[in-house]
Amino acid sequence: MTIESLMADGNYLAAYDEARLLLNKGDSALRTRYLAVLALARSGALTQARSAAEDLLDVDVLTVPDRGLGLDIDALRARLAKDLAFEATGADRPQLLADAARAYEAVHRRWDDAYPAANAATLWTLAGERPRAAELARSALPSVGEPWEDYWAAVTCAELALVIGDLGLAHRAVVAAAVMGPHDYASRAATRRQLARLCAHLGLEADVLAPLRNPAVAHATGHLPVAGDGRGRFPRAAEGAATAEVARVLEREGVRVAFGSLAAGADILVAEQLAARGGAYNVVLPFPEEAFVRASVAPFGQDWVERFRACLAAARSVTVVNDALHGEEDVLFRFGSRVAMGMARLRAQAMEAPAVQVAVWDGVAGETGVAADVADWEAVQGRSVVVDSGGTGEAVGREPPSGRREVRAMLFCDVAGFSGLPDEVIPLFMDVVMGGLGKVLEGFGDVVLARQTWGDAVHVVMRDTASAARCALRWQESVAETTAGSPLLASVSGLRISGHVGPVHPGRDRIRDEDAFFGAAVVRAARIEPRTPVGQTYVTEQFAALLALEAPELRCDYVGIAPTAKDYGALHLYHLRAAGAASPG
Repeated sequence: MTIESLMADGNYLAAYDEARLLLNKGDSALRTRYLAVLALARSGALTQARSAAEDLLDVDVLTVPDRGLGLDIDALRARLAKDLAFEATGADRPQLLADAARAYEAVHRRWDDAYPAANAATLWTLAGERPRAAELARSALPSVGEPWEDYWAAVTCAELALVIGDLGLAHRAVVAAAVMGPHDYASRAATRRQLARLCAHLGLEADVLAPLRNPAVAHATGHLPVAGDGRGRFPRAAEGAATAEVARVLEREGVRVAFGSLAAGADILVAEQLAARGGAYNVVLPFPEEAFVRASVAPFGQDWVERFRACLAAARSVTVVNDALHGEEDVLFRFGSRVAMGMARLRAQAMEAPAVQVAVWDGVAGETGVAADVADWEAVQGRSVVVDSGGTGEAVGREPPSGRREVRAMLFCDVAGFSGLPDEVIPLFMDVVMGGLGKVLEGFGDVVLARQTWGDAVHVVMRDTASAARCALRWQESVAETTAGSPLLASVSGLRISGHVGPVHPGRDRIRDEDAFFGAAVVRAARIEPRTPVGQTYVTEQFAALLALEAPELRCDYVGIAPTAKDYGALHLYHLRAAGAASPG
Protein backbone atom coordinates (compact mmCIF):
# COMPACT_ATOMS: atom_id res chain seq x y z
CA MET A 1 0.00 0.00 0.00
CA THR A 2 1.08 3.59 -0.56
CA ILE A 3 1.79 6.08 2.21
CA GLU A 4 -1.33 8.01 1.24
CA SER A 5 -3.62 4.95 1.34
CA LEU A 6 -2.25 3.88 4.72
CA MET A 7 -2.91 7.35 6.10
CA ALA A 8 -6.40 7.37 4.62
CA ASP A 9 -7.06 4.18 6.62
CA GLY A 10 -5.94 5.97 9.77
CA ASN A 11 -2.92 3.66 9.98
CA TYR A 12 -0.43 6.46 10.68
CA LEU A 13 2.16 4.13 12.16
CA ALA A 14 2.45 1.97 9.05
CA ALA A 15 2.39 5.12 6.89
CA TYR A 16 5.36 6.53 8.78
CA ASP A 17 7.22 3.22 8.56
CA GLU A 18 6.63 3.11 4.79
CA ALA A 19 7.87 6.69 4.41
CA ARG A 20 10.99 5.94 6.46
CA LEU A 21 11.63 2.82 4.38
CA LEU A 22 11.55 4.87 1.19
CA LEU A 23 13.75 7.59 2.68
CA ASN A 24 16.27 5.03 3.90
CA LYS A 25 16.42 3.64 0.36
CA GLY A 26 17.47 7.04 -0.95
CA ASP A 27 14.10 8.60 -1.76
CA SER A 28 14.63 12.31 -1.06
CA ALA A 29 11.34 13.53 -2.54
CA LEU A 30 9.78 16.44 -0.68
CA ARG A 31 6.39 14.71 -0.63
CA THR A 32 7.79 11.61 1.07
CA ARG A 33 9.57 13.74 3.67
CA TYR A 34 6.42 15.78 4.25
CA LEU A 35 4.18 12.72 4.59
CA ALA A 36 6.57 11.19 7.15
CA VAL A 37 6.18 14.29 9.33
CA LEU A 38 2.42 14.46 8.79
CA ALA A 39 1.99 10.80 9.77
CA LEU A 40 3.83 11.41 13.03
CA ALA A 41 1.87 14.57 13.76
CA ARG A 42 -1.48 12.88 13.13
CA SER A 43 -0.48 9.99 15.38
CA GLY A 44 0.17 12.49 18.18
CA ALA A 45 3.94 11.94 18.27
CA LEU A 46 4.70 15.66 18.35
CA THR A 47 8.27 15.39 19.62
CA GLN A 48 9.23 13.08 16.80
CA ALA A 49 7.27 15.16 14.26
CA ARG A 50 9.08 18.37 15.22
CA SER A 51 12.43 16.62 14.98
CA ALA A 52 11.61 15.10 11.58
CA ALA A 53 10.36 18.46 10.30
CA GLU A 54 13.61 20.32 10.93
CA ASP A 55 15.08 19.77 7.47
CA LEU A 56 11.79 20.75 5.78
CA LEU A 57 11.40 24.11 7.50
CA ASP A 58 14.25 25.63 5.46
CA VAL A 59 12.75 24.67 2.09
CA ASP A 60 12.04 27.63 -0.23
CA VAL A 61 8.36 26.72 -0.48
CA LEU A 62 7.49 29.34 -3.10
CA THR A 63 9.75 27.57 -5.60
CA VAL A 64 8.22 24.10 -5.11
CA PRO A 65 6.65 23.10 -8.48
CA ASP A 66 3.63 21.49 -6.81
CA ARG A 67 1.76 24.46 -5.34
CA GLY A 68 -0.29 22.29 -2.98
CA LEU A 69 2.82 20.61 -1.58
CA GLY A 70 4.56 23.95 -1.18
CA LEU A 71 1.59 25.27 0.79
CA ASP A 72 1.46 22.14 2.97
CA ILE A 73 5.16 22.37 3.81
CA ASP A 74 4.86 26.10 4.52
CA ALA A 75 1.99 25.37 6.91
CA LEU A 76 3.95 22.65 8.71
CA ARG A 77 5.44 24.96 11.34
CA ALA A 78 1.98 26.37 12.05
CA ARG A 79 0.52 22.84 12.15
CA LEU A 80 3.04 21.71 14.77
CA ALA A 81 2.50 24.90 16.78
CA LYS A 82 -1.26 24.22 16.70
CA ASP A 83 -0.80 20.66 17.94
CA LEU A 84 1.45 21.89 20.74
CA ALA A 85 -1.18 24.45 21.76
CA PHE A 86 -3.93 21.81 21.80
CA GLU A 87 -1.77 19.60 24.04
CA ALA A 88 -1.16 22.43 26.53
CA THR A 89 -3.34 22.62 29.63
CA GLY A 90 -1.80 25.48 31.62
CA ALA A 91 -2.12 29.26 31.68
CA ASP A 92 0.08 29.59 28.59
CA ARG A 93 -2.45 27.82 26.35
CA PRO A 94 -4.17 31.02 25.04
CA GLN A 95 -0.79 32.46 24.08
CA LEU A 96 0.22 29.24 22.32
CA LEU A 97 -3.09 29.27 20.42
CA ALA A 98 -2.48 32.88 19.38
CA ASP A 99 1.08 32.05 18.25
CA ALA A 100 -0.24 29.23 16.08
CA ALA A 101 -2.98 31.51 14.70
CA ARG A 102 -0.40 34.11 13.66
CA ALA A 103 1.67 31.43 11.96
CA TYR A 104 -1.32 30.18 9.97
CA GLU A 105 -2.41 33.71 9.11
CA ALA A 106 1.06 34.46 7.74
CA VAL A 107 0.79 31.37 5.50
CA HIS A 108 -2.63 32.58 4.34
CA ARG A 109 -1.20 35.98 3.39
CA ARG A 110 1.63 34.40 1.41
CA TRP A 111 -0.58 32.02 -0.55
CA ASP A 112 -3.99 33.73 -0.51
CA ASP A 113 -5.50 30.35 0.36
CA ALA A 114 -8.58 29.62 2.47
CA TYR A 115 -7.20 26.48 4.17
CA PRO A 116 -4.64 28.27 6.41
CA ALA A 117 -7.18 31.08 6.87
CA ALA A 118 -9.69 28.60 8.33
CA ASN A 119 -7.09 27.24 10.73
CA ALA A 120 -6.11 30.76 11.78
CA ALA A 121 -9.76 31.77 12.28
CA THR A 122 -10.44 28.73 14.48
CA LEU A 123 -7.31 29.33 16.54
CA TRP A 124 -8.12 33.04 17.00
CA THR A 125 -11.59 31.98 18.16
CA LEU A 126 -10.17 29.53 20.69
CA ALA A 127 -7.67 32.15 21.85
CA GLY A 128 -10.54 34.53 22.66
CA GLU A 129 -10.10 36.84 19.63
CA ARG A 130 -13.55 36.32 18.11
CA PRO A 131 -13.80 39.62 16.13
CA ARG A 132 -10.42 39.03 14.48
CA ALA A 133 -11.43 35.45 13.70
CA ALA A 134 -14.76 36.49 12.15
CA GLU A 135 -13.14 39.17 9.99
CA LEU A 136 -10.61 36.69 8.65
CA ALA A 137 -13.28 34.04 8.04
CA ARG A 138 -15.54 36.42 6.09
CA SER A 139 -12.67 37.54 3.88
CA ALA A 140 -11.67 33.95 3.02
CA LEU A 141 -15.12 32.39 2.66
CA PRO A 142 -15.90 33.51 -0.93
CA SER A 143 -12.96 31.49 -2.28
CA VAL A 144 -14.51 28.20 -1.06
CA GLY A 145 -18.17 28.81 -1.77
CA GLU A 146 -20.66 26.37 -3.28
CA PRO A 147 -20.31 24.17 -5.27
CA TRP A 148 -17.23 22.58 -3.71
CA GLU A 149 -14.60 20.96 -5.89
CA ASP A 150 -13.23 18.49 -3.34
CA TYR A 151 -13.31 17.34 0.29
CA TRP A 152 -10.89 19.97 1.57
CA ALA A 153 -12.74 22.85 -0.05
CA ALA A 154 -15.98 21.67 1.58
CA VAL A 155 -14.59 21.23 5.10
CA THR A 156 -12.67 24.50 4.88
CA CYS A 157 -15.95 26.22 4.01
CA ALA A 158 -17.67 24.43 6.92
CA GLU A 159 -15.01 25.63 9.36
CA LEU A 160 -15.20 29.24 8.18
CA ALA A 161 -19.01 29.10 8.32
CA LEU A 162 -18.94 27.87 11.93
CA VAL A 163 -16.64 30.73 12.91
CA ILE A 164 -19.14 33.31 11.63
CA GLY A 165 -22.17 31.35 12.89
CA ASP A 166 -23.68 30.31 9.53
CA LEU A 167 -24.88 26.86 10.62
CA GLY A 168 -26.89 26.22 7.46
CA LEU A 169 -23.86 26.66 5.21
CA ALA A 170 -21.73 24.62 7.62
CA HIS A 171 -24.22 21.73 7.49
CA ARG A 172 -24.40 21.71 3.69
CA ALA A 173 -20.62 21.76 3.42
CA VAL A 174 -20.20 18.89 5.91
CA VAL A 175 -22.75 16.74 4.06
CA ALA A 176 -20.95 17.39 0.77
CA ALA A 177 -17.57 16.57 2.32
CA ALA A 178 -18.88 13.26 3.67
CA VAL A 179 -19.89 12.25 0.14
CA MET A 180 -16.58 13.32 -1.40
CA GLY A 181 -14.32 11.65 1.16
CA PRO A 182 -16.14 8.51 2.32
CA HIS A 183 -13.06 6.30 2.86
CA ASP A 184 -10.45 8.86 3.90
CA TYR A 185 -10.72 8.01 7.59
CA ALA A 186 -7.67 10.05 8.57
CA SER A 187 -8.92 13.27 7.01
CA ARG A 188 -12.38 12.82 8.49
CA ALA A 189 -10.88 12.20 11.93
CA ALA A 190 -8.68 15.30 11.71
CA THR A 191 -11.63 17.40 10.56
CA ARG A 192 -13.99 16.13 13.27
CA ARG A 193 -11.35 16.68 15.96
CA GLN A 194 -10.80 20.32 15.01
CA LEU A 195 -14.42 21.23 14.32
CA ALA A 196 -15.54 19.55 17.55
CA ARG A 197 -13.19 21.84 19.50
CA LEU A 198 -14.64 24.84 17.68
CA CYS A 199 -18.25 23.77 18.31
CA ALA A 200 -17.55 23.15 22.00
CA HIS A 201 -15.95 26.58 22.39
CA LEU A 202 -18.86 28.31 20.64
CA GLY A 203 -21.48 26.35 22.57
CA LEU A 204 -22.81 24.69 19.42
CA GLU A 205 -24.23 21.19 19.20
CA ALA A 206 -21.80 18.83 17.50
CA ASP A 207 -24.66 17.22 15.51
CA VAL A 208 -23.51 19.17 12.47
CA LEU A 209 -20.46 16.88 12.34
CA ALA A 210 -22.45 13.62 12.32
CA PRO A 211 -22.05 13.00 8.55
CA LEU A 212 -18.27 12.86 9.05
CA ARG A 213 -18.44 10.10 11.66
CA ASN A 214 -15.93 7.36 10.84
CA PRO A 215 -16.87 3.67 10.72
CA ALA A 216 -16.34 1.59 13.83
CA VAL A 217 -13.24 -0.39 14.74
CA ALA A 218 -13.87 -3.87 16.12
CA HIS A 219 -12.09 -6.45 18.20
CA ALA A 220 -13.09 -9.91 16.98
CA THR A 221 -13.25 -12.97 19.21
CA GLY A 222 -15.13 -16.24 19.24
CA HIS A 223 -15.14 -19.97 19.75
CA LEU A 224 -13.20 -22.62 17.89
CA PRO A 225 -15.31 -25.02 15.79
CA VAL A 226 -16.20 -28.52 16.84
CA ALA A 227 -16.57 -31.28 14.26
CA GLY A 228 -18.65 -34.39 14.63
CA ASP A 229 -21.60 -34.82 16.95
CA GLY A 230 -22.78 -31.20 17.17
CA ARG A 231 -21.78 -30.68 20.78
CA GLY A 232 -19.39 -27.93 21.81
CA ARG A 233 -18.92 -24.20 21.63
CA PHE A 234 -19.29 -23.62 17.86
CA PRO A 235 -20.70 -26.65 16.02
CA ARG A 236 -20.46 -26.82 12.24
CA ALA A 237 -24.25 -26.85 11.98
CA ALA A 238 -24.38 -23.36 13.49
CA GLU A 239 -21.89 -21.78 11.09
CA GLY A 240 -24.46 -20.65 8.52
CA ALA A 241 -26.65 -18.82 11.02
CA ALA A 242 -23.62 -17.30 12.76
CA THR A 243 -22.18 -16.12 9.45
CA ALA A 244 -25.40 -14.36 8.52
CA GLU A 245 -25.63 -12.72 11.94
CA VAL A 246 -21.99 -11.57 11.87
CA ALA A 247 -22.65 -9.97 8.48
CA ARG A 248 -25.67 -8.13 9.91
CA VAL A 249 -23.70 -6.99 12.97
CA LEU A 250 -20.79 -5.66 10.91
CA GLU A 251 -23.21 -3.74 8.70
CA ARG A 252 -25.36 -2.42 11.55
CA GLU A 253 -22.36 -1.32 13.62
CA GLY A 254 -20.61 0.18 10.60
CA VAL A 255 -17.43 -1.84 11.17
CA ARG A 256 -14.78 -1.41 8.47
CA VAL A 257 -11.63 -2.12 10.49
CA ALA A 258 -11.06 -5.02 12.88
CA PHE A 259 -8.29 -6.61 14.94
CA GLY A 260 -8.23 -10.19 16.11
CA SER A 261 -6.64 -13.59 15.90
CA LEU A 262 -7.23 -15.94 12.97
CA ALA A 263 -8.10 -19.26 14.57
CA ALA A 264 -10.45 -21.72 12.91
CA GLY A 265 -14.07 -20.87 13.54
CA ALA A 266 -15.29 -17.45 14.59
CA ASP A 267 -12.08 -15.48 13.90
CA ILE A 268 -11.90 -16.59 10.28
CA LEU A 269 -15.63 -16.13 9.86
CA VAL A 270 -15.43 -12.46 10.95
CA ALA A 271 -12.35 -11.84 8.78
CA GLU A 272 -14.14 -13.26 5.72
CA GLN A 273 -17.30 -11.25 6.27
CA LEU A 274 -15.35 -8.03 6.82
CA ALA A 275 -13.34 -8.59 3.63
CA ALA A 276 -16.59 -9.18 1.72
CA ARG A 277 -17.62 -5.65 2.73
CA GLY A 278 -14.34 -4.10 1.67
CA GLY A 279 -13.08 -3.81 5.24
CA ALA A 280 -9.60 -4.27 6.66
CA TYR A 281 -8.85 -7.16 9.03
CA ASN A 282 -5.64 -6.84 11.05
CA VAL A 283 -4.36 -10.21 12.23
CA VAL A 284 -2.81 -10.47 15.70
CA LEU A 285 -1.26 -13.90 16.33
CA PRO A 286 -0.16 -14.99 19.83
CA PHE A 287 2.95 -16.73 18.45
CA PRO A 288 4.54 -17.53 15.05
CA GLU A 289 2.31 -18.57 12.17
CA GLU A 290 3.22 -22.23 11.70
CA ALA A 291 2.97 -23.01 15.41
CA PHE A 292 -0.35 -21.17 15.51
CA VAL A 293 -1.72 -23.18 12.57
CA ARG A 294 -0.74 -26.43 14.30
CA ALA A 295 -2.46 -25.37 17.52
CA SER A 296 -5.55 -23.45 16.39
CA VAL A 297 -6.34 -24.20 12.75
CA ALA A 298 -5.15 -27.57 11.42
CA PRO A 299 -6.84 -29.74 14.10
CA PHE A 300 -10.23 -28.67 12.74
CA GLY A 301 -9.72 -29.69 9.13
CA GLN A 302 -7.90 -28.79 5.94
CA ASP A 303 -10.71 -26.51 4.79
CA TRP A 304 -10.01 -24.24 7.77
CA VAL A 305 -6.30 -24.19 6.90
CA GLU A 306 -7.12 -23.05 3.37
CA ARG A 307 -9.47 -20.36 4.67
CA PHE A 308 -6.77 -19.26 7.13
CA ARG A 309 -4.21 -18.89 4.32
CA ALA A 310 -6.65 -16.86 2.22
CA CYS A 311 -7.52 -14.52 5.10
CA LEU A 312 -3.86 -14.09 6.04
CA ALA A 313 -2.99 -13.14 2.47
CA ALA A 314 -5.81 -10.57 2.43
CA ALA A 315 -5.04 -9.13 5.88
CA ARG A 316 -4.22 -5.45 6.13
CA SER A 317 -1.49 -6.21 8.69
CA VAL A 318 -0.09 -9.19 10.60
CA THR A 319 1.35 -8.81 14.10
CA VAL A 320 3.04 -11.67 15.97
CA VAL A 321 2.85 -10.81 19.66
CA ASN A 322 5.39 -13.34 20.95
CA ASP A 323 7.74 -14.05 18.07
CA ALA A 324 10.21 -15.95 20.26
CA LEU A 325 7.65 -18.14 22.05
CA HIS A 326 5.80 -21.30 21.09
CA GLY A 327 3.45 -23.65 22.89
CA GLU A 328 -0.24 -23.81 23.64
CA GLU A 329 -0.41 -22.29 27.10
CA ASP A 330 -3.59 -20.35 27.75
CA VAL A 331 -1.56 -17.36 28.95
CA LEU A 332 -0.13 -16.90 25.43
CA PHE A 333 -3.57 -16.90 23.82
CA ARG A 334 -4.98 -14.58 26.49
CA PHE A 335 -2.08 -12.16 26.14
CA GLY A 336 -2.40 -12.12 22.35
CA SER A 337 -6.10 -11.37 22.63
CA ARG A 338 -5.55 -8.50 25.06
CA VAL A 339 -2.93 -6.99 22.75
CA ALA A 340 -5.42 -7.20 19.87
CA MET A 341 -8.02 -5.41 22.02
CA GLY A 342 -5.56 -2.65 22.83
CA MET A 343 -4.56 -2.26 19.19
CA ALA A 344 -8.23 -1.92 18.24
CA ARG A 345 -8.72 0.81 20.83
CA LEU A 346 -5.57 2.63 19.69
CA ARG A 347 -6.79 2.60 16.08
CA ALA A 348 -10.25 3.79 17.13
CA GLN A 349 -8.65 6.69 19.00
CA ALA A 350 -6.59 7.64 15.96
CA MET A 351 -9.67 7.50 13.72
CA GLU A 352 -11.95 9.32 16.19
CA ALA A 353 -14.18 6.27 15.76
CA PRO A 354 -16.27 4.08 18.07
CA ALA A 355 -14.78 0.77 19.20
CA VAL A 356 -16.90 -2.36 19.56
CA GLN A 357 -16.24 -6.02 20.27
CA VAL A 358 -17.85 -8.68 18.07
CA ALA A 359 -17.97 -11.96 20.01
CA VAL A 360 -19.25 -15.25 18.59
CA TRP A 361 -20.05 -16.77 21.98
CA ASP A 362 -22.36 -19.22 23.68
CA GLY A 363 -22.75 -16.90 26.68
CA VAL A 364 -21.23 -19.28 29.21
CA ALA A 365 -19.07 -17.45 31.75
CA GLY A 366 -15.48 -18.48 32.42
CA GLU A 367 -11.99 -17.26 33.20
CA THR A 368 -10.46 -18.12 29.83
CA GLY A 369 -11.33 -17.95 26.15
CA VAL A 370 -14.15 -15.84 24.76
CA ALA A 371 -15.75 -15.26 28.16
CA ALA A 372 -12.51 -13.71 29.42
CA ASP A 373 -12.23 -11.56 26.28
CA VAL A 374 -15.74 -10.20 26.77
CA ALA A 375 -15.09 -9.53 30.47
CA ASP A 376 -11.80 -7.74 29.70
CA TRP A 377 -13.44 -5.55 27.05
CA GLU A 378 -16.41 -4.62 29.19
CA ALA A 379 -14.13 -3.91 32.18
CA VAL A 380 -12.90 -0.81 30.34
CA GLN A 381 -16.43 0.35 29.46
CA GLY A 382 -16.26 -1.34 26.09
CA ARG A 383 -19.43 -2.48 24.33
CA SER A 384 -19.67 -6.11 23.19
CA VAL A 385 -22.09 -7.38 20.55
CA VAL A 386 -22.65 -11.11 21.00
CA VAL A 387 -23.45 -13.46 18.13
CA ASP A 388 -24.85 -16.79 19.32
CA SER A 389 -22.37 -19.55 18.50
CA GLY A 390 -25.12 -22.17 18.68
CA GLY A 391 -23.11 -24.30 21.09
CA THR A 392 -24.18 -26.31 24.10
CA GLY A 393 -21.73 -24.69 26.49
CA GLU A 394 -19.84 -27.95 26.87
CA ALA A 395 -16.11 -27.85 26.20
CA VAL A 396 -15.06 -30.53 23.73
CA GLY A 397 -11.48 -31.58 23.20
CA ARG A 398 -8.34 -30.64 25.06
CA GLU A 399 -8.18 -27.21 26.67
CA PRO A 400 -4.87 -25.35 26.30
CA PRO A 401 -2.59 -26.14 29.25
CA SER A 402 -2.37 -23.35 31.78
CA GLY A 403 1.44 -23.47 32.04
CA ARG A 404 3.55 -21.49 34.49
CA ARG A 405 4.21 -18.34 32.51
CA GLU A 406 2.77 -15.09 33.82
CA VAL A 407 2.22 -11.84 31.92
CA ARG A 408 4.22 -9.13 33.67
CA ALA A 409 5.41 -5.62 32.88
CA MET A 410 9.12 -4.84 33.02
CA LEU A 411 11.13 -1.64 33.22
CA PHE A 412 14.85 -1.08 32.71
CA CYS A 413 16.49 2.25 33.35
CA ASP A 414 19.87 3.83 33.77
CA VAL A 415 21.01 7.32 34.72
CA ALA A 416 22.68 9.29 31.95
CA GLY A 417 25.78 11.11 33.18
CA PHE A 418 26.55 8.73 36.04
CA SER A 419 29.94 7.81 34.58
CA GLY A 420 30.96 11.49 34.66
CA LEU A 421 30.53 11.84 38.41
CA PRO A 422 33.68 12.15 40.55
CA ASP A 423 34.18 9.23 42.91
CA GLU A 424 33.62 11.37 45.99
CA VAL A 425 30.13 12.32 44.72
CA ILE A 426 28.97 8.70 44.30
CA PRO A 427 27.65 8.39 47.91
CA LEU A 428 25.56 11.55 47.40
CA PHE A 429 24.25 10.16 44.09
CA MET A 430 23.28 6.87 45.70
CA ASP A 431 21.54 8.60 48.57
CA VAL A 432 19.72 11.31 46.61
CA VAL A 433 19.12 10.02 43.07
CA MET A 434 18.88 6.27 43.60
CA GLY A 435 17.18 6.87 46.94
CA GLY A 436 14.53 8.89 45.12
CA LEU A 437 13.92 6.04 42.66
CA GLY A 438 13.62 3.62 45.56
CA LYS A 439 11.11 5.87 47.29
CA VAL A 440 8.96 5.87 44.15
CA LEU A 441 9.00 2.07 44.15
CA GLU A 442 7.94 1.99 47.80
CA GLY A 443 4.76 3.79 46.82
CA PHE A 444 3.72 0.86 44.60
CA GLY A 445 3.88 -1.69 47.42
CA ASP A 446 3.38 -5.33 46.44
CA VAL A 447 2.70 -4.39 42.81
CA VAL A 448 6.51 -4.51 42.51
CA LEU A 449 7.24 -8.23 42.18
CA ALA A 450 11.01 -8.12 41.69
CA ARG A 451 13.74 -5.49 41.64
CA GLN A 452 17.44 -5.45 40.87
CA THR A 453 20.04 -2.70 40.75
CA TRP A 454 23.68 -2.43 39.81
CA GLY A 455 25.41 0.93 39.91
CA ASP A 456 23.09 3.41 38.21
CA ALA A 457 20.90 0.76 36.53
CA VAL A 458 17.55 -0.54 37.78
CA HIS A 459 15.34 -3.41 36.62
CA VAL A 460 11.87 -4.01 38.03
CA VAL A 461 9.04 -6.42 37.28
CA MET A 462 5.54 -5.19 38.07
CA ARG A 463 2.17 -6.85 38.27
CA ASP A 464 0.47 -4.77 35.54
CA THR A 465 1.25 -2.42 32.68
CA ALA A 466 -0.53 0.65 34.06
CA SER A 467 1.52 0.54 37.28
CA ALA A 468 4.75 0.16 35.31
CA ALA A 469 3.84 3.17 33.15
CA ARG A 470 3.06 5.35 36.17
CA CYS A 471 6.27 4.22 37.85
CA ALA A 472 8.32 5.22 34.80
CA LEU A 473 6.74 8.68 34.67
CA ARG A 474 7.34 9.22 38.40
CA TRP A 475 10.93 8.07 38.06
CA GLN A 476 11.53 10.73 35.41
CA GLU A 477 10.00 13.37 37.69
CA SER A 478 12.06 12.15 40.66
CA VAL A 479 15.41 12.49 38.90
CA ALA A 480 14.50 15.94 37.58
CA GLU A 481 13.56 17.05 41.11
CA THR A 482 16.49 15.51 43.00
CA THR A 483 19.18 16.85 40.65
CA ALA A 484 17.74 20.34 40.13
CA GLY A 485 20.06 23.05 41.40
CA SER A 486 22.76 20.63 42.59
CA PRO A 487 26.17 21.55 41.11
CA LEU A 488 27.63 18.27 42.37
CA LEU A 489 25.08 16.32 40.29
CA ALA A 490 25.27 18.60 37.24
CA SER A 491 26.49 15.80 34.96
CA VAL A 492 23.30 13.78 35.61
CA SER A 493 21.15 14.62 32.60
CA GLY A 494 18.20 12.28 33.15
CA LEU A 495 16.94 8.73 32.82
CA ARG A 496 16.68 6.35 29.89
CA ILE A 497 13.77 4.00 30.60
CA SER A 498 12.45 1.11 28.53
CA GLY A 499 9.27 -0.86 29.07
CA HIS A 500 7.87 -4.12 27.79
CA VAL A 501 5.14 -6.53 28.82
CA GLY A 502 4.95 -10.22 28.04
CA PRO A 503 4.83 -13.79 29.32
CA VAL A 504 7.73 -14.61 31.65
CA HIS A 505 8.74 -17.52 33.87
CA PRO A 506 8.54 -16.86 37.61
CA GLY A 507 11.38 -18.44 39.53
CA ARG A 508 14.14 -17.98 42.06
CA ASP A 509 17.40 -16.10 41.61
CA ARG A 510 19.83 -18.68 43.01
CA ILE A 511 22.59 -16.12 43.46
CA ARG A 512 20.58 -13.46 45.29
CA ASP A 513 18.19 -16.01 46.80
CA GLU A 514 15.10 -13.97 45.93
CA ASP A 515 12.10 -14.09 43.59
CA ALA A 516 12.89 -13.30 39.96
CA PHE A 517 11.48 -13.59 36.44
CA PHE A 518 13.16 -15.02 33.37
CA GLY A 519 12.52 -15.40 29.66
CA ALA A 520 12.67 -13.79 26.24
CA ALA A 521 10.38 -10.93 27.28
CA VAL A 522 12.88 -9.82 29.95
CA VAL A 523 15.68 -9.77 27.39
CA ARG A 524 13.55 -7.73 24.99
CA ALA A 525 12.91 -5.05 27.59
CA ALA A 526 16.63 -4.82 28.35
CA ARG A 527 17.58 -4.40 24.68
CA ILE A 528 15.38 -1.31 24.22
CA GLU A 529 16.86 0.85 26.97
CA PRO A 530 20.23 1.64 25.27
CA ARG A 531 18.30 3.03 22.25
CA THR A 532 16.11 5.32 24.35
CA PRO A 533 16.84 9.09 24.36
CA VAL A 534 17.78 10.64 27.69
CA GLY A 535 14.76 11.91 29.59
CA GLN A 536 12.29 9.67 27.78
CA THR A 537 10.60 6.30 28.22
CA TYR A 538 10.31 4.01 25.20
CA VAL A 539 7.93 1.05 25.29
CA THR A 540 6.99 -1.76 22.93
CA GLU A 541 3.80 -2.12 20.91
CA GLN A 542 2.56 -4.74 23.38
CA PHE A 543 3.06 -2.30 26.26
CA ALA A 544 1.26 0.50 24.39
CA ALA A 545 -1.66 -1.79 23.50
CA LEU A 546 -2.22 -3.04 27.04
CA LEU A 547 -1.90 0.49 28.37
CA ALA A 548 -4.79 1.52 26.10
CA LEU A 549 -6.87 -1.07 27.97
CA GLU A 550 -5.61 -0.49 31.50
CA ALA A 551 -4.94 3.27 31.64
CA PRO A 552 -6.29 5.26 28.67
CA GLU A 553 -5.41 8.49 30.49
CA LEU A 554 -1.76 7.75 29.70
CA ARG A 555 -0.43 8.26 26.19
CA CYS A 556 1.98 6.37 23.93
CA ASP A 557 3.22 8.26 20.84
CA TYR A 558 4.60 6.16 18.01
CA VAL A 559 8.34 6.46 17.42
CA GLY A 560 8.75 3.98 14.57
CA ILE A 561 10.59 0.75 13.87
CA ALA A 562 13.91 0.95 15.65
CA PRO A 563 16.85 -1.47 15.95
CA THR A 564 17.60 -2.76 19.43
CA ALA A 565 20.91 -3.24 21.19
CA LYS A 566 23.10 -6.30 20.56
CA ASP A 567 21.33 -7.04 17.25
CA TYR A 568 18.21 -8.27 19.02
CA GLY A 569 16.07 -7.19 16.08
CA ALA A 570 13.88 -4.21 15.16
CA LEU A 571 10.80 -3.36 17.20
CA HIS A 572 7.84 -0.99 16.95
CA LEU A 573 8.56 1.52 19.71
CA TYR A 574 6.42 4.17 21.40
CA HIS A 575 7.19 7.15 23.61
CA LEU A 576 5.30 7.07 26.92
CA ARG A 577 3.92 10.26 28.41
CA ALA A 578 0.92 11.43 30.40
CA ALA A 579 -2.10 12.31 28.25
CA GLY A 580 -2.64 16.05 28.09
CA ALA A 581 1.00 16.80 28.84
CA ALA A 582 2.86 18.67 26.16
CA SER A 583 5.14 16.44 24.18
CA PRO A 584 8.70 17.48 25.05
CA GLY A 585 11.32 18.61 22.60
